[in-house]
Amino acid sequence: MGKKKLIQSQLKTNPEFSKWLKEKPELVKKVKEDPSILEKMMISWNRDQHKKLNLLRIGESYRQMVNQIQELNSLLQRVDHLVSNVKTISEKMNENKTPMSALESVKSVSKKKSRS
Repeated sequence: MGKKKLIQSQLKTNPEFSKWLKEKPELVKKVKEDPSILEKMMISWNRDQHKKLNLLRIGESYRQMVNQIQELNSLLQRVDHLVSNVKTISEKMNENKTPMSALESVKSVSKKKSRS
């Protein structure tokens, strides 16, 4: 098999690489001058493709992590609000109020906080 046919068969089996190579006229010229560099170019191109895929995966993982942190932050804010309510109820109960009246006063304080 001649060098030209070997190059054509390699490009046919790797259409993505072929497309990339056609966008680089200076590289096409180099391959025509020295067909033996085609394999090195393919190896280099494959490495670059793997790097791009890895970066995409890292980016997606990062976005998922940010979403999880935001959800966690939201949950922590809710817990903080609940702890504040429990603390207020406890303080009201320590003022010798009945549990129900303490709960009612917390509800009124909570409503005032949410309005402001």
